[in-house]
Amino acid sequence: MKKPPDPWSPVHTVTAHPPGEAAGLDRAYLLVFDAETSRIVRLPETGEVVAGRAEDASLSLASASVSRRHARFEARGDGTWVSDLGSHNGTLINGKRIEGEVRLQDGDIVCLGEVTLAHHARALRPRELPEESLPVEVLPVGDRELVIADATMARIYALVRRLAAAGLPVLVCGETGSGKDLAAAAIHHWSPRASHPLVALNCAALQDNLVESELFGFARGAFTGAVNAKPGLFETATGGTLFLDEVGELSPATQAKLLRALETKKVARLGEVQEREVDIRIVAATNRDLEEEVGKGRFRADLFYRLGAATVWLPPLRDRPRELRVLADRFLEAACTRAGRELLRLSEPALRILAGYPWPGNARELKNAMDYLAATVTGAMALEAHLPERLLRGVAKSTEGAVEPVEDELRRIERKRMAEALESCGKSPARAARLIKMPLRTFYTKAKQYGLGRKGGE
Repeated sequence: MKKPPDPWSPVHTVTAHPPGEAAGLDRAYLLVFDAETSRIVRLPETGEVVAGRAEDASLSLASASVSRRHARFEARGDGTWVSDLGSHNGTLINGKRIEGEVRLQDGDIVCLGEVTLAHHARALRPRELPEESLPVEVLPVGDRELVIADATMARIYALVRRLAAAGLPVLVCGETGSGKDLAAAAIHHWSPRASHPLVALNCAALQDNLVESELFGFARGAFTGAVNAKPGLFETATGGTLFLDEVGELSPATQAKLLRALETKKVARLGEVQEREVDIRIVAATNRDLEEEVGKGRFRADLFYRLGAATVWLPPLRDRPRELRVLADRFLEAACTRAGRELLRLSEPALRILAGYPWPGNARELKNAMDYLAATVTGAMALEAHLPERLLRGVAKSTEGAVEPVEDELRRIERKRMAEALESCGKSPARAARLIKMPLRTFYTKAKQYGLGRKGGE
């Protein structure tokens, strides 16, 4: 059997980013949508990454719509720059074809043919939550709601909708509280199996000796306390979807039995020899780096590839600032309604604290914080002082020593002055260079570096 693509393997200078608890804080990264999967790769501190179909491409892409050497991403002190390498289909940023070098902003969407890459910048934590730039989309997912107000998340759930119809096993990766269970619910809800059960098992919440009986069931008298026979989750989910949350917590023995059940589509209850046929789809989720677990012998490689026929990676909430504002308002409104009290509003200083906090618990932690405000604030406005103490401490810790390097500040100021000079001089580099007293050759070189272009001129 052909080995499936590894969603986290390093590609030359591109470092793959596992979905662990501390993911995403230290380096800029690209969330890559290639075929029926998504993966995340961190960009280097400095240096270039070439994306394309060529064997020596730093970032290897499979789509035939991508040229052999399609685009170059270059990490510099002032951010990530992208340029097209003469590709057939061009390189687009937020739907517009680029010429020359362009500096990527946080959240920019880059299209290389049919492959989409979402750029997330390494930056100091934002002090202001951005205003919504996308219409807020609210989609029903069974008895829950899916709220999308972020360009990356919109593409992730477009991928989820395609995967839902395909019937493949899906591995959902992301930090604790990032919404893996909601993604699993969406896969089931949008699939042909939606009229059948969605059955979930949190593999981390059960003792190891109970997981097997939960998955496969047991016969009467199979063990002390087994007064009556009980079907396992495989049987209960027949016709539908079985969601294995935190699948990386399964013991090696249970992994072997799970693999056999997936391969044969048959299970035997504990205490029985007779096997029963089952018809289920598996969606698994993890906050671990399963490839690393495979390398350490803690997770079976064959089970890893069986579960990860398609992979969906959910970025952490701190990388979805537009969605943070929307979710905070919705969580707070729902909490106030449940408490039977007047609606609360978040003050601007409180919003700045939300923007600066790294949210290790993601959306789940945000919901808990809004529940806390609804229960403790007596007025109509939630102030900075009303927020849970851990948020205030977390913001202070995350911004400790977070001062912009002088080199970066000088580049930012220089680029701003050059852009202003070009604007006031009718886009003429020669006149703009004279205006700010910069040698013309230097101006041209820096304009290229800063993506200012060279339109017009004397």
